[in-house]
Amino acid sequence: MPYNNVGRLISGDARAKRVAGTVATAIYAGDFVAMVSSKASPISTLADSGTKAQNQEAAHDVFIGVALDAKLAADTRDILVATRGEFVYPCTALGSASDIGAYVGPAGTGTGGADAVADQAVEIVATANLAFGRLSRRAEVGATQLYFELASTLGTTQAGPQAMA
Repeated sequence: MPYNNVGRLISGDARAKRVAGTVATAIYAGDFVAMVSSKASPISTLADSGTKAQNQEAAHDVFIGVALDAKLAADTRDILVATRGEFVYPCTALGSASDIGAYVGPAGTGTGGADAVADQAVEIVATANLAFGRLSRRAEVGATQLYFELASTLGTTQAGPQAMA
């Protein structure tokens, strides 16, 4: 499903890395990207692990960053992936406020958010093993976008490499 690059880098050094992209799947600028079989793939292509939390945990374990460019499904070229920086992405309106440092992970898709994880939408998650970032600005009740610092498995500073869940 194409997106219009709804998320974006707000500030900071993106510490961009060139990563081989999977041949079978299109990648859009702004997609959350995972390393699958040594290739970059949108996180929505990960197998359904059962529950939303299990899907978020699976995405956390292989998350490498945010695509800074795009490629067609048949394209074999590498893509540029941001491994650091402050990003802003849409979320479902918050029912309660969240403070700086709260964990941010991919939003679930499908009925009850249990089928997969979204390529370009986020939500507040309860624990670090479900997250790929932390809020960098307070999010008030009703907020429909979250500002967060990225934590990639390719990162080497700040959040650093994430432990497997």
